[in-house]
Amino acid sequence: MSPNQSTSDHFGDRRILWTDLLTARLVTVIVGEKRKSYHVHSDLLCDRSAHFRAALSGNFHEAQISVIEFPEEEEATFEAFLGWLYASDLDIPENLEELTSLVQLLCFARSILLEELSNLCIDNIRLSYMYRAEEHPSEPLINVDDLLLMYVYPVGSKLRFCLCWQAAIKAYVGNSLEAVDKDLPRLMRGFGDFSVDFARLSLHCTPVFAGGPDTLSLRRSGALFESDRDCVFHDHRTTKPCSVRMPSEENETIRHAISLLD
Repeated sequence: MSPNQSTSDHFGDRRILWTDLLTARLVTVIVGEKRKSYHVHSDLLCDRSAHFRAALSGNFHEAQISVIEFPEEEEATFEAFLGWLYASDLDIPENLEELTSLVQLLCFARSILLEELSNLCIDNIRLSYMYRAEEHPSEPLINVDDLLLMYVYPVGSKLRFCLCWQAAIKAYVGNSLEAVDKDLPRLMRGFGDFSVDFARLSLHCTPVFAGGPDTLSLRRSGALFESDRDCVFHDHRTTKPCSVRMPSEENETIRHAISLLD
């Protein structure tokens, strides 16, 4: 990227140049119980996020003293946010620890209404399952730790739907909950929300499996994690919709199933 190139082509109301950051005002962000301080370029925060734009240029208390606090966030979560903010750096998780970190970042993005980052987190989480399906086809794609994570954190119905749908299809094919994970019954006993979601989607799987060719691809293990389905799992209240690359019949089938969890 050249020194005069914009750091963002489509965020906020204007473009930020790297040269602008040399003289930009810094805002202090205090994070976590230990109150660790981070000094972040105010213009870049405002350009990327309507939440920060309102806080730093409006009538909020933070705007007057150039300090924003996130006492309940983890330092690692905010540092991951900074990695995306400055370098568009967001890795695809390869293990449960990395998946947990990305889920925490997703929740942070949702809390500050940062739709672009939220959608990207969902994409990378779904990609991690697609790669897992390709690399370990004989192993269960979804395990109880994954499902537990999605119900401990407020990740939203669309991401929960992905995992519940996969679990319901696997149980349907294997005619057993243990076809998904031997510990799944324990999760169902401990988390009522998951039990309800799983039951709803299990009932919904029956007509999908009994349906015609228009639902055939949805019966394949890992089908919902393929990248050509990304947009149906996004929010586009403030961002441009993606180009649709999947049959509209499947879009509607998925959207209807997601609505069962809302």
